[in-house]
Amino acid sequence: MATDLTFVDNASQPVAGASCKYWFSSGNDTLVVTWKDVPFWSSTAPGYTGLNTFQVVLSTNDSSILYQYQNQVGASQSAASFVSTGIENNSGNIGLQVLFEIYPTIGSTVKFLYPATTSLAINDASTTYCNNDENGGLFRSVNGGSYTSVVEVRNTGNEPIASFNSYSRFVNAANAIQVRDTIAVTGLAPAITVSYFS
Repeated sequence: MATDLTFVDNASQPVAGASCKYWFSSGNDTLVVTWKDVPFWSSTAPGYTGLNTFQVVLSTNDSSILYQYQNQVGASQSAASFVSTGIENNSGNIGLQVLFEIYPTIGSTVKFLYPATTSLAINDASTTYCNNDENGGLFRSVNGGSYTSVVEVRNTGNEPIASFNSYSRFVNAANAIQVRDTIAVTGLAPAITVSYFS
């Protein structure tokens, strides 16, 4: 459901009833994320229109990704590329597209199953977090003293990856860059996660 959704109106106030919640099993083998009554963003007042209720379910039991669509009312204000459904790797250069410029059917599901074998070579890596393993971000005082990057990087592909650089930066409230940091990541085997400190 890649589209322009919003949780706030054009006055930055929460849209009543719109929510996004998650649940994971105690064994950490399933994650369910639910978007409930989340409207499309709109440039005209009140800043939103319609509503959408859908879920994404990630399961390590069978390495599947499941999309479930319960409700969809209204339409995006975009005339082109207004919605798409599919999956792609972290780099965004390999993917499977299910729908493009077509809204999902209410009550439908889409399930992606991991293949038993594959000949597709996937070279992909991602920064799991930078300085905060809870939400990926870090807030810090202007007078906070020295800064040390703590970056966790994972090979999310199925091929060994040669050395590469991981870049991080701090920005202020005006989005001006305050600190830049570059960490040289050594080669990574598939599914390996490594932490680096600068």
